[in-house]
Amino acid sequence: MEPSLTELARALGVDGQSPEFKQRPVAHALGNAMLASLTRNAPYAAQAQLGQQMLDAMFPEDEKQADARMRAVQAQLAELTDPAAQRVACDMLARLGHMHQMAGLIVRDLVLEAAPTRTTAQAFLDGKFGSNSLPYIHVDDAVASLNKPRLELTFTGHPTNTNCLSSMIAQREIGQALHDWRNGTATDVAVKKALDQYANAPLLPERAGAMPGLTVRDETQTMLYFLNNAYSDIDTVYAGYDRALGEKFPEYDPSKLRLGLRYHSWGSSADKDGNANVNADTTLYALAAHYQQILLRYREDLSAIAGLDDWKEKIDHAQRVATGVQRAIEAQLDEHGYLEEATFNGLRDQLREVVAPLDRDAFIAALEQQPASPTVTSLIRHVHGFGFSFGTMEYRETSEEFERIVKALIPDYPADEQGRRDALSALLADPAKLAEFRGRFAVLGSSVEGKPFNKEDVAPIAYHTRKRLELARDFPQAIDNHVLAECQDASNLLELLLLQKSVASPNGTEPHLGIVPLFEDSGPLERAPDVLKAALSNPHYRHHVDQVAAVQHARPAQQMQLAHSDNARRNGLPAARGLIYRAHQQLRAAMADINAHSSRPVDLQFYEGGSLSDPYRGGVRAISAAINEYGLHDFAKMTVQGGDLLNYCNLPDSMYRFNMRNITHNAARLEANTSKSVSREEPVINALIDTKDDYKALFQSSEINDFAEAIGFAEETRAGNTSSRAGARPNGGHANPKVDVTKARTISFSEGFQHAGLTPTWVGSKTLPATLQQHGIASDSPRAMQQYYRGSPVFKDTTDRMLYGLVRSDMPYLDERSDSHPLMNSRLKQEYGTSFKLSMESYTGKPLAHFTKGRELSPKEQHDLLIDEVYPHVKDVFGDQDRFMALGRSMKRWATDAEPNDLKPMLIHNALDTVLHGRMPLLDDPTYATLYCDRHGITRPHGPAKGAHLSL
Repeated sequence: MEPSLTELARALGVDGQSPEFKQRPVAHALGNAMLASLTRNAPYAAQAQLGQQMLDAMFPEDEKQADARMRAVQAQLAELTDPAAQRVACDMLARLGHMHQMAGLIVRDLVLEAAPTRTTAQAFLDGKFGSNSLPYIHVDDAVASLNKPRLELTFTGHPTNTNCLSSMIAQREIGQALHDWRNGTATDVAVKKALDQYANAPLLPERAGAMPGLTVRDETQTMLYFLNNAYSDIDTVYAGYDRALGEKFPEYDPSKLRLGLRYHSWGSSADKDGNANVNADTTLYALAAHYQQILLRYREDLSAIAGLDDWKEKIDHAQRVATGVQRAIEAQLDEHGYLEEATFNGLRDQLREVVAPLDRDAFIAALEQQPASPTVTSLIRHVHGFGFSFGTMEYRETSEEFERIVKALIPDYPADEQGRRDALSALLADPAKLAEFRGRFAVLGSSVEGKPFNKEDVAPIAYHTRKRLELARDFPQAIDNHVLAECQDASNLLELLLLQKSVASPNGTEPHLGIVPLFEDSGPLERAPDVLKAALSNPHYRHHVDQVAAVQHARPAQQMQLAHSDNARRNGLPAARGLIYRAHQQLRAAMADINAHSSRPVDLQFYEGGSLSDPYRGGVRAISAAINEYGLHDFAKMTVQGGDLLNYCNLPDSMYRFNMRNITHNAARLEANTSKSVSREEPVINALIDTKDDYKALFQSSEINDFAEAIGFAEETRAGNTSSRAGARPNGGHANPKVDVTKARTISFSEGFQHAGLTPTWVGSKTLPATLQQHGIASDSPRAMQQYYRGSPVFKDTTDRMLYGLVRSDMPYLDERSDSHPLMNSRLKQEYGTSFKLSMESYTGKPLAHFTKGRELSPKEQHDLLIDEVYPHVKDVFGDQDRFMALGRSMKRWATDAEPNDLKPMLIHNALDTVLHGRMPLLDDPTYATLYCDRHGITRPHGPAKGAHLSL
């Protein structure tokens, strides 16, 4: 065994000894193994010594040696002037960063495997999953709870997911090999092979030595890769429930369990949102690719089942046709850049004629008639969850674009909201007027194939909207929802409804897409209940909801999406949390009122956005973990973005844990709703919302732009978006150096600030103590604030996110550079300190002076104290992260403005991105933290008590 693998075997416990339960030794061992693979090839071999120095400096065996080793590495880097050598150094650092992140995920699994507690599924059945769950007495009740549509995940691309697809595949292979090695089903040879594969895979999607950016087709293939991971790993989730149900209920029948887990994709050319690169042509390609991939999986699975020859023939034929359509589209796009409408129609019809006869329910019925076997049961479960289109594609577009189309087609379209609703309803009610509108729509969006979108000409967006809606009409099982970004009022929903009805086929077939308003700012969020009432009181829209339900074989439902990252960016974190909690309350009340006056009830379903402002609780999305407080016990839907995909949907163990814990959170049988009384929550919500004006005053001032310029916002954003199609968008990374961050996309905003060392999740809390006082909450009393922390879901959620943002920010680094940061001394340092004091006192129930002895602390001292008191279990990991970030920053001088397409900026970005965006599995979850601290003898007085039952 190679020396590096010997070290890795020792760290993982493969050699028969106790494994390491700390991230640093595992990260060092993985890093050494990776360097061994890398340096078998030139040009890495020439820098083997530098790579080893970097590794030993970042993850020192003796902390006393760290500073000296870092100085030596910095000196080596300063002498590195050859561009090719610089690029190799950047690449090595990025790959070591990925090993650092993988080590954290592996340590989490090691800690869990060694924990003497119930499994997640056992805790679910025994009523021990949290403090408010009840046991299941009858197997039918338990199975029924799991079979309901509890959790829906929408995969989407994101600038943080910059990795080349081949490198992500290779990284998964490492994870699988390590998993099998630990379990004795693989040898070190498999691990070495996986490491070598990763070492030879390009880390970034480069072409001809440059970064041209991910195409929409690239992103589609990435989404399909993660859907394939979900397909492969879902059997392990079922197996976990099968074991627990079988042990508790001898009469359990596995064929009855069909988990209520649904997958969707925005990233498969469905998330247009004003992006010129996403159009009808790329959407048709994505549709064919979805069918091609799922049919390939079914064909492979059917080969292990005797009989079913008719289905095998149909699926094989459909798979070959989908492949042919996909390749034909690729050829046309490569040659011309677009599809002529006649070509588009021909390929669409060819695909439709073959896949339309494939009926999911008929296929399941045929499988159920086969002799029972694990193979048949597994395939039935997959077909139930993935259908014939590999989950579904969900469209997303800004409501502004549809409003532009409708304005161009309706003479004198009213400017006021009620006038618009009346005009739209009149059209929807009159078949003759609707037919006339349909004709004008077809004329407006004709003969513009290949014409780029722009703000002056509405014809291109009209054409591609029409063709995309035709795809939704013709493939109703593959495209099921349409998210309206930047939704302002109910008229936006009626505009999209009118456009859907305007693409009816000659036989009267229409698209029936669920229309999902997305509220991304305080005004729309506050109007959301009125939007819901106005929409559902409109007879045309209400009929549409019923039609959607019929197509989806579900109860009538209205989904409402609440943006988390966008609201945090525009209103500040505290106000965003208050606005979202209030919206949940008011929307539930509005729907209850609507249903009380209707004989046809409609379910309300919340669809949550999220990003770094929505941290995980050890793999459980904050929305899912807080589901009982939100009152969303029977349904949750959320986006899963680029960095989340890599961390939670790539390694097999992580995919299992992510699905298992989130499903269980949503399905657990509750003793009672844990939401607190309105009298307790309302003052907190009001106080949180009141902070938004202070944040807006900062965010809309010229000072924030000066600050952005000082920290190199434009350069950081450009690096973050180079490999993403977002790079071509306004303010997406190619704008002038003087960037107006108030007009930047939220992703660009987050990328630029985070890579400059500032996590903006806590920004906006400077006035929170004062607003709490104004609403009768004694913010100067730590004991009183701790009571709110323990008893108010909204305040605990906000405080946890503030703590997470504070500890993940790099304020000490910014403080060191305060002379070049115009907002540091006047605002940001004060804001950090205010947030720190409030959240620390709320968490501990003790005055800050108890810890500081009355001294005023610098940002670094505050950060260190926060780690000591809240996160002592990650102290060494933060030291490693700081050194890693220092190396990355020292390389930034190599990435000059003269090389905007050079690989070096993106490799540095990838290295920093992995560590900065990568989740620390032991950081933000009290269960994992307590297990970790118990194992290592770390005192953690403010977390769950040692020995208390822990639900994993």
